[in-house]
Amino acid sequence: MAIISVPGHETQRFRKQTIRELFARAGQGLSDTDRYVLAQGEALDGLFFEMMDSDRQRHRIASALVRAADAYRAELLGTPDIGESDQSRAAALGELSLTLTELASRE
Repeated sequence: MAIISVPGHETQRFRKQTIRELFARAGQGLSDTDRYVLAQGEALDGLFFEMMDSDRQRHRIASALVRAADAYRAELLGTPDIGESDQSRAAALGELSLTLTELASRE
């Protein structure tokens, strides 16, 4: 399991496979420095927004994760024979997107 911790919100837990896919998608439009933060979070099984260098970095990474979570969730829900595991993953991604939306909207 891996976690994502957002200040003011309950820590969310994800399967490592979900984190790998989510962070890979989110990292596509980010700088090397921000991708490093995601890679570090993946390697350490936890991404902690309160530990990031600046509000701007938190905003960039949160925004990228919201877009990635929404796209990943839509892909899962678009599967004709979605299984229970993927339904659970899609629900968790939706919750993450809602949690990060406030942080992503600040700059």
